[in-house]
Amino acid sequence: MQNNLLSELKSFWGNIIQKEESNPQNVENFLEQLTLLKFAENKRIYFSIFNFADFKKEYASSNTLEVFGITPEVYEERGTELFFSMIDPEHSQIMLANNIPLKDYLEDIQNEKDILTFMFLDCGFKFHHSGKGTIRLLRKNNVFEINAKNQPIRSLSMFQDITHLMKNDFFWFRGVFSSSERTYYMSYRSDTNEVSNKDILSDREKEILKYIAEGKETDEIAKILFISKTTINNHRQNMLNKLGAKDTTALVQLAKLTNLL
Repeated sequence: MQNNLLSELKSFWGNIIQKEESNPQNVENFLEQLTLLKFAENKRIYFSIFNFADFKKEYASSNTLEVFGITPEVYEERGTELFFSMIDPEHSQIMLANNIPLKDYLEDIQNEKDILTFMFLDCGFKFHHSGKGTIRLLRKNNVFEINAKNQPIRSLSMFQDITHLMKNDFFWFRGVFSSSERTYYMSYRSDTNEVSNKDILSDREKEILKYIAEGKETDEIAKILFISKTTINNHRQNMLNKLGAKDTTALVQLAKLTNLL
């Protein structure tokens, strides 16, 4: 299944993005802006520059042993193939299932003249770390280079262990694609097995979560929004369920990590 996942993903990106010559200078220029890379490595966040057209990494931070349980030497040799072989088969199947709706979104967005942002992430997928056992990972991709057809060429990929934040045994996907005219959303939850063109949290939930993150109590939020405390608590529980967060503190942290706040 893991090998199938890798081949399917390669085929997916190969079919929708025309192969272009690599431009190392663009990567070097982008890396020069990442002044916090070393800090990020110390914080146990793995960074890489990913090329969609070639489906390969063009830069990688050196902390693969801490984040993935793979030495840098082995990761350099086997790279992407080894990484995908360590993803739980159950979640591999779900990643493949997300290809078709994601392709539809990308084709729709290509009709827009200027894409300003392109971000997608997988939150909570199971990964078999050689030293820690099964962990839950967050993978976040922010595209920083597109071609003339508004197709993503390169992204900054970030991985980190979020096992301490997750409670439920499912993972979710979130995509945000913005143009000068509108913002597109795509979300998926493995517990409901449903793909939606809406964000993972509603606008009202995000509004309440913003106040929670600011440290406001339930009574205070209820007065600000002119709704009952019961409604606030129901929204809080719904958000905990949707993101699989262990508690309210974890909920806020997950929301910040996944750009929901």
